Amino acid sequence: MKRKRRQNRCVGGRWSADEDAILRREVARAHAAVANGLMESVQWSSVALALPGRIGKQARERWYNHLDPTVRKGPWSKSEDTILVNSQLELGNRWTQIARRLPGRSDCSVKNRFHSLLRRWKSDGNELFIQRSVDAAVANSGSNDRGKGHSWRRSPRIRGRSKLKPSPLIVRCMQQSRIHF
Repeated sequence: MKRKRRQNRCVGGRWSADEDAILRREVARAHAAVANGLMESVQWSSVALALPGRIGKQARERWYNHLDPTVRKGPWSKSEDTILVNSQLELGNRWTQIARRLPGRSDCSVKNRFHSLLRRWKSDGNELFIQRSVDAAVANSGSNDRGKGHSWRRSPRIRGRSKLKPSPLIVRCMQQSRIHF
């Protein structure tokens, strides 16, 4: 028995100005429907129907990361960097929760900024940030299985949930590196 191949209508690549205009128009319509109580939230798959070759996930990511007028794309301030580092120490790699503390910054831009700060700290001569420990921290941040020598560890359970906690070495290095902001 032959299986039918699902037609892939997803097209990658750059977004054109026409596609951006269509997306803005469709999102405005969807927001109006939500405001009027016709829908509970924006249905991105419905928005994408107006964009041949695009799917709902692409439309949502394009809107939230690039076209949304509330997204800030300018340079990061020192206070934003401080909030970012402190929030990452507290929450781990929960980028969406961290982004909520930085109005106008998307979770994608928050994650990218944090990793660029890590690269800058390492290139500025902070030898405590060795590649192995940073890679282990990022790779294991969502895993329950922690091996010896990793720079992230589980803190004791608080209210039924365990939190990721950076090792004291990482905390010290981040605190010393705040001079470089």
